[in-house]
Amino acid sequence: MMPQLRFVEVFPMKVEGEDAYCLRDPDGYMADPVYLTPHACFIALMLDGSNGPEQIRKAFSEQFKGEKVTDKDIEDVIAALDEQLLIDSPRFKTHRGRIDGAFYASRVRDEFFAGRGYPKDPVKLAQYLDGFYKHKNGPGSPGALRGKKAISCLISPHIDLGRGGWCYAHAYKELAQRPAPQRIIMLGVAHAGSPSPFVISRKGYKTPLGTLESDESSLCMLEETLGAGIFEGEIVHRTEHSLEFQTVWLAHVFSSVRLPKIIPVLCASFGSMDSSISPASMPGVEPTIKALAQLALREDTLILAGVDLSHVGPRFGDKEPLGAVMAQSTQHQDRVILDAIRNGDAEGFWRCIMADGNSRRVCGVSAIYTALRLIGKRAGSILTYGQALDPAGGIVSFTAAVFNGR
Repeated sequence: MMPQLRFVEVFPMKVEGEDAYCLRDPDGYMADPVYLTPHACFIALMLDGSNGPEQIRKAFSEQFKGEKVTDKDIEDVIAALDEQLLIDSPRFKTHRGRIDGAFYASRVRDEFFAGRGYPKDPVKLAQYLDGFYKHKNGPGSPGALRGKKAISCLISPHIDLGRGGWCYAHAYKELAQRPAPQRIIMLGVAHAGSPSPFVISRKGYKTPLGTLESDESSLCMLEETLGAGIFEGEIVHRTEHSLEFQTVWLAHVFSSVRLPKIIPVLCASFGSMDSSISPASMPGVEPTIKALAQLALREDTLILAGVDLSHVGPRFGDKEPLGAVMAQSTQHQDRVILDAIRNGDAEGFWRCIMADGNSRRVCGVSAIYTALRLIGKRAGSILTYGQALDPAGGIVSFTAAVFNGR
């Protein structure tokens, strides 16, 4: 039996002008992406647990117009893949067990992207984040507190800071100029997937600027209401960036005061893509939203959603070419869902997205729907909107929005 390739993201790109394929591990057990030639990638993708050497040789010859591949070539590719932790092998399982064990044993989630997605040095990180306020598209540096009215809900991007940091700055400037919340219900996106609609973590989130501790009393209330199953699959928090990038900003914004406590929630697919079916009727969705809504009623509680909007272009499976027409069309269609967000209309937002089966792949759909449900149809303000190119050939859109206190 041939070994099996683990689940990885695969997309084409150019490396030094040559065709190549990038393999990226959404579960984060492989720290850096791996680049393969088209020939090696084809062999790798044939390792599905059902193909043997004969099937691979035959398919390889058909794919590459008569070129031959030997059993030794196949073995060399497998060995290289295993070295990179891409094969579901004993070596990988030992590695995964060691990493998972360390995660579960710790009371805090370590910063996964420090030194890769942003500076690890606290001083350099603070300077890096401050620079986004002064970006050409940024909002300018925060000023003094504006009154005593707190924010009830903040929507921020979760795109990498290099491309979207200026948009984060719009969101966090608003937060910096308002009274600090005592606790934050953080809603992110479970990009790696989850068997349930929501995965909640008991862990605090460590950042180079300080640790945001978890709100134990709130988590105990959720467990009493929903059962211990809400923490199953907590491992998806380990490498998820949508909440980590928010905690970095939060630690920066509140560096001079006591850091708020957090309830970290990752939102996965709700299941149905039917616009006529509200998530309120879907199994596992409504009980959790109602339980979170009870927490949201507590004094000094902020709802924070780390979300992006559309993902379009060849990188994401679209046939249309990347260009100005696609960018303009995406912005036009995004305006419809931004109107629903501005109006605090959770059901209208859901219908807008699902009217075409979420063809633009709005990855924050579950988290945004949940945030809008928690604020109870309260109107807000769209602070800004942006788009960024994906280096593999696509466009990602995002926004920042704020909803004032109750």
